Amino acid sequence: VRTPTSYFPALPQAPVKANFTKVLSTRVVITWHRSPDDNGKITYALDCFRCKSGEDKNCKELCDRQVRYLPGKENITGVNVTVHGLSPSSFYLFRVYSVNELNQLERNKDKWRYAEVSVETKGIFM
Repeated sequence: VRTPTSYFPALPQAPVKANFTKVLSTRVVITWHRSPDDNGKITYALDCFRCKSGEDKNCKELCDRQVRYLPGKENITGVNVTVHGLSPSSFYLFRVYSVNELNQLERNKDKWRYAEVSVETKGIFM
C-alpha cells in the first residue's frame, strides 16, 4: 500500500548548523550552512517565536509584526538574516526552513525540515 507521501520525493533536508553570530538588545543575526539538498533550487525561510524563558521548549507565539527581516523572511537565497525590532532581555526561537516547490504541497510548516536556534537578546544598559 502506497501512502500519499510516497508519491512525492521528500521535502529538502534542513539547513545545517543554524546559529547566531551577533546578539544585541533589539537585533540578532542568524546564520546557517546550506541544506545538503541545496542544488541551487532551494531557498530558505525564517520564523521567529517568542519564548517565556530560556527553558521554554514549546515556543509557539509568533514574533510581533514590528519585527523586520533583512534581506527578508522568505525566498532567502543567502545563508544569513538580520532580525530587527526584537524586545530587549527576551528569549526567542528561530526556525530556518529549507524550501523548494514541494513545500507548497505541505501547508503544515511543522512538517517542513528546519534547523532551530534559541537566542536571548541583551538588556539595555543605561
